[in-house]
Amino acid sequence: MDTRDTEIPSELAVDGSWEDTYMDLAPSGPARDDDETPDYGALSSRPQTLQDHLEWQLGLTHFTDSDRTLAELVVDAVRPDGYLGAQLDELIGAGQETLGRPVDTDEMLAVLHRVQRFDPPGIAARDVAECLRLQLQQLPETPQRAGAQRVVQHLALLAAGDYRALTRATGLKDD
Repeated sequence: MDTRDTEIPSELAVDGSWEDTYMDLAPSGPARDDDETPDYGALSSRPQTLQDHLEWQLGLTHFTDSDRTLAELVVDAVRPDGYLGAQLDELIGAGQETLGRPVDTDEMLAVLHRVQRFDPPGIAARDVAECLRLQLQQLPETPQRAGAQRVVQHLALLAAGDYRALTRATGLKDD
């Protein structure tokens, strides 16, 4: 084994400075008044929309070519509030027109359900009950989750305040 001195010198020769090499990465935005640290919030690009977020997730999800086309139709139909802004038959019609072949209900529903697993939970729901159901599905298993899922199936009874009918329909106790 070679025992020569292998100590690294404290000053190494360099042929440039950090600023020369990484100038493009250095922030050029406005500095805050209290010090010279740049305001990185002012450097960000336009705010990301819900549509941008869904399209990003769509790009990360494996779909067949035809399913991707259908998923793009679903994502495009999501309103800014997160709900699906088109009826299923409208999506099927648009899918048939875009793909140039028949699209059946099961195929469109399968794609819709995959998009509904995107973030945020409840996305592309067709109504409040479906939104709550989708959100509950993404929560970890707890004893309360199962009961909440049964209540969501009878949301009209809950909205009407008919707790007696709700307990009969769900099998849950009054408390």
